[in-house]
Amino acid sequence: MRRSAKYLTLALTTVVVVGCGYQFKPAPESKPKESVFGPGGIVLGPGAPKGTPDGPRSGIAVNAELWRATLEIFAPYHLLQADPYGGTILYDWTAAPDAPTERFRFNVVIRGEALKAENISISAFRQVLGPDGKIWQSAPVSPDLHRDLENAVLARAAEQRTMHY
Repeated sequence: MRRSAKYLTLALTTVVVVGCGYQFKPAPESKPKESVFGPGGIVLGPGAPKGTPDGPRSGIAVNAELWRATLEIFAPYHLLQADPYGGTILYDWTAAPDAPTERFRFNVVIRGEALKAENISISAFRQVLGPDGKIWQSAPVSPDLHRDLENAVLARAAEQRTMHY
C-alpha cells in the first residue's frame, strides 16, 4: 500500500511539473474555408434563382427539375443514396404492397443542367421470390420500363417548370 502511494505521488508530481512547462500556442489565423456546397449553397424549390434558358441555376450540378421530378416519381421506393453533384440517385429493393413476391431497384443518373431526354438515364432491376418463398431470383425487366420511367420523369419535370415560370 505504501509503495502504491509513492507511485501515485510520483505520477502526480510528474504531471504537475510537465504541465507547468507547457506553453499553449494559439492556432494561426486562417482564412475561412469554402463550403463544399459552393458560394450559394444548395437551393431547391420555388425560391431557386432562374437561370439559363436550358434550366434554372441552383447549387446542384444537374437540372433541379429533373432531380425533384425523380424524387417525386420514385417516392414510394426506399431511397438508398442521393448525390446531387454527381447526379446519381440509388433506390433500394422495394416490393409493392399489392405484389409482395416481386421487387424492384432503380438507379437514376442525371447529367447536365438542361431539361432534355438525353440528360436522364434510369436502370431498373427486378427480382421475384423463388418457389421456396425465401430466395429472391433475378428476373427480366420489361424492355419499355426504362423509357416509360424516363418519360414520366421528363413529363413531371416539364410540369414543374411551367408551374415555376
